[in-house]
Amino acid sequence: FLTSMRDPAKRAAFGADPEASMADFGLNEAERELVRCRDYDGMLDYGASNVAIGKASPALGTSLVERGAKGRGQTAAEFVAERRQRNEGQPWQF
Repeated sequence: FLTSMRDPAKRAAFGADPEASMADFGLNEAERELVRCRDYDGMLDYGASNVAIGKASPALGTSLVERGAKGRGQTAAEFVAERRQRNEGQPWQF
């Protein structure tokens, strides 16, 4: 389901009727609730990969920054500000 959101037609179908789209893919109620709540940590715990969640992000209406912030219980602005402050004056680290 998540990786299928790369397809513009699948994204459009999900945008028009998320419940029907999830039903068409055979998602069970627990899976549907993870999608409804945008519970990314729950999706990861359930077995989804970060890559699959990333593919679905545009359809789910979230960015990478927003997903990271949600996982930390922060707003996107708080998440970015914390990272900027933490990395201020520091060279890039990989």
